[in-house]
Amino acid sequence: MDELSLFNWIKINDGNIHFVRKNIDDGTPALDEFWFSKIYDEYLADFGLSDMHMKLLKTMKKRALLECEFAITRDRFKLTEIDLEIAKLDSMMKNNGTGMTIEQSLIHMSKWMNTWINSKNISIRDYFNLLNEFKRSH
Repeated sequence: MDELSLFNWIKINDGNIHFVRKNIDDGTPALDEFWFSKIYDEYLADFGLSDMHMKLLKTMKKRALLECEFAITRDRFKLTEIDLEIAKLDSMMKNNGTGMTIEQSLIHMSKWMNTWINSKNISIRDYFNLLNEFKRSH
């Protein structure tokens, strides 16, 4: 997390997991998965689950329970409730549930700090520490 740039983190979260590699030509998909797990575990240990992640998990749980209820009762109204939960999940997933992308948050934090923050020059840890301070000050 200290060595990987925020640019790579953005790419990884867009589904390009091979960006865990320091050298894009080195590695295998299995190693990529291994390193992603290690990096994400470190992220969770340092920063925990955000409020958005907690809401996302609660919504996913509610959807799963509704699907179980439908399987048991065959009550077709449960399908409508499931669709509502799916729509809620889709809404939360867009821009991390904040209405702001990481790139947009960099613009705001750059303005706050009075200096440009380049996603290729800031580590994941530094970004999230800075983001926490930014949130605390606003």
